[in-house]
Amino acid sequence: MMFLVSISLSPRDYVHNGDLDIHPLPFALRIFTLDKNKNIIGRTVGDGNTLYKIIDNGNSLKKIYTFPEPVVGIQVMDNNYILVSTDKDHWDPHTPCNVYLSKDNGQTFSTIKTLAESGAIWWSMSADKHNIIYIGEYGPKGVNQ
Repeated sequence: MMFLVSISLSPRDYVHNGDLDIHPLPFALRIFTLDKNKNIIGRTVGDGNTLYKIIDNGNSLKKIYTFPEPVVGIQVMDNNYILVSTDKDHWDPHTPCNVYLSKDNGQTFSTIKTLAESGAIWWSMSADKHNIIYIGEYGPKGVNQ
């Protein structure tokens, strides 16, 4: 089953399964990506600290993991490794950005990098077919930066 998602300018997100018509999701996604099985994983607008998988043909969410800070970036790598960045306040230099890695499809996460003066957001993380991670630091943080 493959889902395709597009974000509208209204507070509604839509999901499309090749066998179904496009229909509104009963929740709003903020940051999301596809895993290697074409499942959508992401965070919602209302619960920024929790990573979810969309299940039940787009009608339900399954909790994967809850982080101490809001999720600001998600990247799924080969072998379904999941790379997640979190940041309580991207503009505050006193709140670091943490980058976590799960090697067990989201059951556990370990901190692999802390960025004190910058952040890694949704467009600045990637990995190649050998699971080499690339992080573009977005920042610096602080007033007038």
